[in-house]
Amino acid sequence: HNMHQGLFTITEHETIHKEYSSYIEQIFSTTEVADQPYSALLFSKANIGSDQMDQIKTAVSSLLGADEMMFAFNQHLLINEYVIKKEDAPAQIIELDWDPIITDGYISKIMVTVRDVTELRAMQAEAEEQKKELEIVGQIIRLVPAKFTGFISNARSLLDKNKSIIAATNEKNAGVIANLFVNMHTIKGNARTYQFSAITDVVHEAETTYDQLRKDPAQAWDPKRLLEELETVRQAIELYDRVRSEKLAASNANEIPEDSVILSQQDYQTLLKQSGNNDVSAVTRLLRRLDTL
Repeated sequence: HNMHQGLFTITEHETIHKEYSSYIEQIFSTTEVADQPYSALLFSKANIGSDQMDQIKTAVSSLLGADEMMFAFNQHLLINEYVIKKEDAPAQIIELDWDPIITDGYISKIMVTVRDVTELRAMQAEAEEQKKELEIVGQIIRLVPAKFTGFISNARSLLDKNKSIIAATNEKNAGVIANLFVNMHTIKGNARTYQFSAITDVVHEAETTYDQLRKDPAQAWDPKRLLEELETVRQAIELYDRVRSEKLAASNANEIPEDSVILSQQDYQTLLKQSGNNDVSAVTRLLRRLDTL
């Protein structure tokens, strides 16, 4: 009555034994559990194929009453996770463990442990998203704001060009593919220079597709796929811009103009001192050094 996970046993008749944890009723929103077919309780709304369902049923049927060593040979047919899709609520993620109950060396029952891990997976996904955003923040703050803005603007422009090229092309063309490749390679090169790893990875996928189109005569021209890959790249770039806007609270008004020069505190103090001493040659050398950074 007090267990916070589902637990029941499958009998030799392939039905659920009358003794089960009451949490099963909460997981599956039903009180019709005892003496019901296990497959109806577990899988009536499961998002799994009929072939996989048949494999599970066949495995359970063959294991009940079989020698205990048979469980190890057939355990891989018993799935450990599946999804229940609902019309009016988020999908439910269910985890299963299957364990044989042995009597005199034979499998008399199969114990099934059920866990609803929907909320846990949602928290894990949120944690992963936060981790990813922190990594992106770390990559962005290494750049002068104007350089980041320039990268985003240039990448958007090149993506727009590729989108227009793909939309206007009905069949495979070497010149078109070359232009697509150069534009995507430029984005990849800039992202790699700034160590924007999340962008580099997705851009590499799109670039690989263009490269295959260039080198493989049998590779078909597929505008739909190309546009989908382009959208994936765009989403990665927009994620960086969104993280910059939301997490770093950067606004255009606070950005450093593109024609500005960034000075360290030490260089600034040196420049003031040498200017005050009217040391024109020293100031010139310092400015030239800064101009090369």
